[in-house]
Amino acid sequence: MLVQTIQISFSSYAADTIRIHTGETGREILFVPDMEISGDYSADFIVIKPDDTFAIAAATITDGKINVEIPEQAGAVAGAGHYILKIYDSSETCIYSASGGFMVDDHLLSDGMIESVAEAYGYRFPQDFAVIDDNMIVTDKTWSSEKIAGMIDDDNILYDKTWSSDKIEHEIGSAPGFHVYSTQEQIVGTWIDGSTVYERVIDLGSDIQVSYESWTLTNISLSGITRLISISGLFSGGNAYYGDIMGGINNGKLQLQTSRNTSYVEVRYLVFRYVKTSS
Repeated sequence: MLVQTIQISFSSYAADTIRIHTGETGREILFVPDMEISGDYSADFIVIKPDDTFAIAAATITDGKINVEIPEQAGAVAGAGHYILKIYDSSETCIYSASGGFMVDDHLLSDGMIESVAEAYGYRFPQDFAVIDDNMIVTDKTWSSEKIAGMIDDDNILYDKTWSSDKIEHEIGSAPGFHVYSTQEQIVGTWIDGSTVYERVIDLGSDIQVSYESWTLTNISLSGITRLISISGLFSGGNAYYGDIMGGINNGKLQLQTSRNTSYVEVRYLVFRYVKTSS
């Protein structure tokens, strides 16, 4: 089988791009995470294909690494999509996730030779679900609307429950692969203790000088924030990025310092992630 090694960062919710060919089968991906993955965990590999259908496959976790065989339907149509790898604990709660690009090259087969369909765990929609049967999952039967309605649960991630179509659309639109920066507070993940991680962009209105030798105090209130996860800054002209910005909390206010060995850097926009008291 074909094997490709992918570096994946659950701390930044990002992974390398996967590239396959249309009609390709048997390709295995070995994900190497940036943190220890051990315990009673399970994993799902979800591909949003270029035609906005999807394919889902279960992954295995061995020695801290995650292995998955790419479903054949993932390469049914050429173009650019994305994938999400989710890790669940023993209570079926998603504790880690990361996403990356998914590129499908059509040089092996022409577009007219393949019909793309949605697929989940080897079952295709709608071909494999044609006859109502509430008691089993087989290739020629499906559940009634009442059975399906009883399984819809937007508040939990469980093997015997599913999200509504509106919830699925919302989650796909807010996935890390389509990150939208905003001056409004938004949830972007969880910290290692399960606390909610928030992000927001602050516009200081004009460039300020952030010193290398001492802290620069701002008027930005950090009331209710208990931990700064990360912070970066951009120059107002948009042509300079400073990832070497350090942040701290001083009497409830944000203070900044640069680790760059220079007298100061000029920063107007700040992107920072944090954990709040109530999360």
